Amino acid sequence: TSRLYKSEDRAASWTAISPELSKAENIANTMAYGTITSIATAASDSDVLYVGTDDGNVWRNSNQHNDWEDLTKGLPKRWVTSIAVSPTNAQEVYISFSGYRQAEYLPHLFKTTNGGKQWRDIAGDLPEAPINEILIHALNDNMLYVATDVGVFFSENDGTTWQMLGSNLPNVPITDLDIDHNSGLLAAATYGRSLYTYQLY
Repeated sequence: TSRLYKSEDRAASWTAISPELSKAENIANTMAYGTITSIATAASDSDVLYVGTDDGNVWRNSNQHNDWEDLTKGLPKRWVTSIAVSPTNAQEVYISFSGYRQAEYLPHLFKTTNGGKQWRDIAGDLPEAPINEILIHALNDNMLYVATDVGVFFSENDGTTWQMLGSNLPNVPITDLDIDHNSGLLAAATYGRSLYTYQLY
């Protein structure tokens, strides 16, 4: 919803642990805004949460209570599609956006190394298409994968340059990515063309 809820009894009951995180701003059209679209916890510190909304607001919480920090400054006012936190550093975070709702197709991908106080654009040479998901390789923080509306791309240098991954994905939006680090298999879910896998190693 526009608030983040938490359950400590396997979903038998829920408690709001945030205020309204969406500003419910209506941009570019008459459709309603006001929903949390991305949630990420830090593997290195489970008390740290990052949340993004469909109207471009990004928040950080470090105690799972009402002490929320607004990290939106310097970020585009676009739908937050995914948030990824470094497996070893709770301050190092990547965030992706889609401008599809505003008929704007620039790739929006940002990184912070200080918990969201400053953001750096790392979209680099990605094609002009919305980004739907970002993954960090669990064994190499410099290796990134993104799902876009025109395929899967990877970077070996923390977003400085990007290359398309593989050659036989259909030209449709890739909506979700996941890696099985035991087998080295990357799975990509498409919009309307089923599921594909790629052997990374």
